[in-house]
Amino acid sequence: MADRFAARPSQHKREGLPPMTTRVLLTALCACAVLWGPALASEKEDRSVGEKVQTIMAEWDRADSPGCAIAVVQRGETVFKRGYGQANLDHGVPITSRTVFDIGSVSKQFTAAAIALLVQQGRLSLDDDVRKHIPEMPEYEAPVLVRQLIHHTSGVRDYLTVMALAGLEDHDVYTLDEVVQMIARQRKLNFKPGAEYLYSNSGYMLLAEIVERVSGRTFAEFVDEQMFGPLGMSDSRVYVDSEAVIPRRSTGYNLDDERIIVDHYYNFAVPGDGQVYTTVEDLARWDRAFYDGGVGAEGFADSLLEQGVLNDGAKINYAFGLSHGNYRGLDVLEHNGAWGGFRADMLRFPGEQTSVFTLCNYGEIDATRIGRQVADLFLDDRFEEPEQDSEEAGEETALPPAVELTAQQIDDVSGRYFNPASGNIRDIAVVDGNLSYVRRGGRTTELRAVAPREFRMVGLSVEVVVRFEPGQGPATRMRVDVAGNDPFMHEAVEPASYSAADLARFAGRYFSDELDVAYVLSVEEGQLYLQIPGDRDRLSAGFADYFTGTDDPSVALEFQRSGDEVRGFVVNAGRVRGVVFRRADSSRGE
Repeated sequence: MADRFAARPSQHKREGLPPMTTRVLLTALCACAVLWGPALASEKEDRSVGEKVQTIMAEWDRADSPGCAIAVVQRGETVFKRGYGQANLDHGVPITSRTVFDIGSVSKQFTAAAIALLVQQGRLSLDDDVRKHIPEMPEYEAPVLVRQLIHHTSGVRDYLTVMALAGLEDHDVYTLDEVVQMIARQRKLNFKPGAEYLYSNSGYMLLAEIVERVSGRTFAEFVDEQMFGPLGMSDSRVYVDSEAVIPRRSTGYNLDDERIIVDHYYNFAVPGDGQVYTTVEDLARWDRAFYDGGVGAEGFADSLLEQGVLNDGAKINYAFGLSHGNYRGLDVLEHNGAWGGFRADMLRFPGEQTSVFTLCNYGEIDATRIGRQVADLFLDDRFEEPEQDSEEAGEETALPPAVELTAQQIDDVSGRYFNPASGNIRDIAVVDGNLSYVRRGGRTTELRAVAPREFRMVGLSVEVVVRFEPGQGPATRMRVDVAGNDPFMHEAVEPASYSAADLARFAGRYFSDELDVAYVLSVEEGQLYLQIPGDRDRLSAGFADYFTGTDDPSVALEFQRSGDEVRGFVVNAGRVRGVVFRRADSSRGE
């Protein structure tokens, strides 16, 4: 059930960046060392860089493996481009710089750019209420603005997670209109618009619909006429015709039980959050437009760099389908993507006018890591911070000296904690002799005490601080601070256990109007099971009336009672919060 309910991990479809992280396009440097300047350096230098990239890609540059295409652009010139591995294993077609890939969420920058063009043309405003253009959307407690869709601060539920919760298959055929109507049935938001950042593919799907309604053209036509055509991106398209023949298209692959399998969603054709098919050569043409123009009026490229701002005035990293960040001391703009077996990464260093594009057709390849390794070769003398080799890349952060805790101090912080914003449950317990932070599903991280109620997570490449409040006796709150993120706040809760007779109160059929689907709960051998169309999972009790999936702990059911009678439950699942299910009869659910 994890594949169906998870908030599309890095993926799978349109993953994009995790909250508050970033990457960017590369730029050129001075005419020295390797491949600087508008032209290639000497043949000897070119071979040297090529050999180093070959070493990075050696694992996949084989006749029996999928692989990647890589391009580097510096000061408007493509100084490196090459393919590694196979575009299609059935026919032994090698990847080249003109091989076409599904780029997943890297597509989002084109959707945001389409909105920016319409704003420049005076045809809409970023501060428009979304209902001005899509009136069938519900009237929420506060209006959702177009700019909030762009910055993932709208609170609109992620449609891919909604589909999984409704038992729908990614391999089925859907139209943009059908998915818009699905989201329009969601009567609640994850949070008040502008209150939080939470990555949502729905925002960009709705932006594509807005482009269609404002421009009078299909989204694919608008992007082709306004961007791909003028820039000569002849191998690029918005994929909305599942029957189309696409020259030089690669096939997506993944690994399943040590076996490479086809993992390519040929039928899925909902644009906006993804569905751009392109090449590294065409992305190089797109990159030049950021410096040389060719799309929009003056100021167009700068408008795409505008970062989102929350209601409390806090600025977030996410801009227009791009995220601001820093790599080895240099400013970057970046985005990654994942859909089926495809992985994509775009990394731009605007101060150096250097960009790296990495497009892959194998889910086992970390395109983001490869992009950074290639950037290390081309910008080595420009970085302010030292390069980390492959063994050092995950090096642990330095930790303060440990302090000894008494048994009582350990007992005071041990227990179960619940994050009401995310629905996550965490346990603090002694595992293998060490006090540990335990996630649902059993994954643990050792905690090092640096004060009686302050700890550091051990073995991580980023600093994570765990603090317990109040200052005396059993803790009632846990605060987790991860570098670069807002704190995660948890409340102490009492674990619950249920007998088979207790669990029988939860058994029954429940229906959600928003998802138009019924869930069935049953008790078997003293365990509570959840059945949705096409999938099944055993539920574990987190605390009173709160259960999570065993295969997929990101799915949580919070039951609602009237006296002793269970009347329904609310589902939280990562990028979807607060979906109401009510106990139903055996007919349909009213």
